[in-house]
Amino acid sequence: MKISKSQLKNTLTILKPMEAKDQVIILEIKDNVLNIHTRRDGMMLKLKAIKTEEKESELIAIKKEFLTKIEKQDTEEFELKINKKTISSKVNGISFSTAIMAEEMNFEVKEEEIEATKIMITPEVMKTLDNALSFVSKDTKRPVLQGVLLSLKEGKLNIVSTDTVKMYINQIESGYEGEVSVIIRPETITVLKAIFDANGEKSFPILVNDKALFISSKGLFLKATLFEGVYPDVVSVLEKGKLKKLEYAGEITEEVIKKLKAIENKTSTLSIAKDEKEITFETKSEIDTNSFKIKEENEYVFQKRVNYSNFLNIVAIANSLEIRENFFMFTKGETKILLMALRDE
Repeated sequence: MKISKSQLKNTLTILKPMEAKDQVIILEIKDNVLNIHTRRDGMMLKLKAIKTEEKESELIAIKKEFLTKIEKQDTEEFELKINKKTISSKVNGISFSTAIMAEEMNFEVKEEEIEATKIMITPEVMKTLDNALSFVSKDTKRPVLQGVLLSLKEGKLNIVSTDTVKMYINQIESGYEGEVSVIIRPETITVLKAIFDANGEKSFPILVNDKALFISSKGLFLKATLFEGVYPDVVSVLEKGKLKKLEYAGEITEEVIKKLKAIENKTSTLSIAKDEKEITFETKSEIDTNSFKIKEENEYVFQKRVNYSNFLNIVAIANSLEIRENFFMFTKGETKILLMALRDE
């Protein structure tokens, strides 16, 4: 069985987010196509994109590490030989072999007929989902906040995530019919990104219902379960923030972002102070103090503290800023981000 380097590289790109320790994959040839089955908690994936001269084969289980090892070799094509107990490949005079695992390790990802709402993962949607991952919670006691809310209503696709300190909201005009609201697991988004990258950053469709997210195409089948529960009404929090007293409105320029990166400190806090003539940005630890000032003459006067890493990550996405009491509100187009100021010590 022959596989090109590009085919193997794309396959491993998609398989990487499915990784578990000592990941096992199942190989099977069916109708002259190599099928690769794999799974992890909440997800099942079947790849079926590599054509072969062989027509059929039994299911065999191997460690994915074997394919990773041979893909690193300097050659444009690999030949895999499957025997009763091993699968092997000889590349540039070096022999690679791995044991076929016991039959009890075998499993098969079975495709399903699906009734679901179709949504296209366009470059814009993929970038938005990827951005949203930076705002999910790590709190295992609130699993819904570990995911990203994806909702479609009246042709508008809303993507929302929050850890209660920072909140991300984006609305995209999709033009698709139907109505759905689900909470996607972060590892599912990582798999979607891998598929997007392996597909040359081209758009592809997903199918979503209240049970799972699916991809069902000629080249692969994916089923990913969703988080169950009710997602908090982040939009209403944002609307309440807009009613608070305006203390500042302005743009965080590229020059300021560059200087913010330069004052990185072990401290996690960024202090921002504004008088009638300038703004001071400062990070401070027990032994170091880093700061810079920019001229900005207006009526705004305030002194606030925020998480340094959060602030820096957010201004890279949306740099138009309003400060309303303890709410830092960033916007860019349809992207709206809320960051809560730190309480006074």
